[in-house]
Amino acid sequence: MSALARQTWIDQHVDIMVNELAELGLTARREPLADLLRERVRSVAAQMGVSEQTARGYLTTDLLRQLAREMAVQLVDEHPGANLRALRRTVSLDRTGLGRLLRGLATSARILAAGEDHDRSDECLGLLFDVGIFVPDTPADDSAAVLVPPAALTRAARLLNTAADALLTGSNPDQLTAAEAADLSAGIMVDVRWMRELAATQSQGDV
Repeated sequence: MSALARQTWIDQHVDIMVNELAELGLTARREPLADLLRERVRSVAAQMGVSEQTARGYLTTDLLRQLAREMAVQLVDEHPGANLRALRRTVSLDRTGLGRLLRGLATSARILAAGEDHDRSDECLGLLFDVGIFVPDTPADDSAAVLVPPAALTRAARLLNTAADALLTGSNPDQLTAAEAADLSAGIMVDVRWMRELAATQSQGDV
């Protein structure tokens, strides 16, 4: 039996993403990519009402390459490894925006913890802590409720996106009905798009 034949489906498809990232000059650990693939399979299966085995057939090579490219852009915008408190805070959030950010992170932390995704749940809590630091650091004479770096919103959007998917695949701490979970997931995705768009408009200032 060849080495390729002995590889699992996950291994083979992680290879595709690793190679695509390498073409962009980026190196990625295999474990997070494997986790991302498993999450995507679960999400596709839940949304289409099919088995995970069937859902794998929808993840074509072209889609995986596209996912890798999107991941590369996202990682650059997140400033991976950087301390958020050391980045320039160029995004101005009013009280409503601050509330959306806090609500989204707190809700996502609960959803992810219920699904035993403790690493990402802890990441949500870490972001909540950072925002708590940013609030009193914002000058009192500034019209914003809080100033944050764009990377904070990009990281938050990724976590909310993961929580929205997890909610559809059974990570449901409040025992919502399927319809209620779908509505909440859709609502979270509205905030995901808002965060990404807002971060994108200010990303050039975060250097």
